[in-house]
Amino acid sequence: MTEDQWRVVWGLYQNAQNIPEEQREAFVKSASVDPVVFDRVLALLSGPDSASSRPPADPSRDSTPLLEQGRRIGRYTITGVLGRGGMADAFSAYDAELDRLVALKVLRPAAS
Repeated sequence: MTEDQWRVVWGLYQNAQNIPEEQREAFVKSASVDPVVFDRVLALLSGPDSASSRPPADPSRDSTPLLEQGRRIGRYTITGVLGRGGMADAFSAYDAELDRLVALKVLRPAAS
């Protein structure tokens, strides 16, 4: 996927998150994007960071993730939070060099 295609994917993904789940596919189709972009957006929307599969938040823990969605770290772009542990947070990210989604685990400052 090209950098321009990834930008389109990212923009559609962010906008589609504000739309009810049953309307997301129609929204992405209405953007008249190429099949590669369409498939990637739907994969991101149905991935582990979609609202329907997110575990409930633990109120006893600070819910602020270490990294925000959209932040770039080297060749990685954060796409969502996968989970939180006692020493680290896990994030889904897009790896521009490998052109695929990956998981990143980041130690909390107190653990390092």
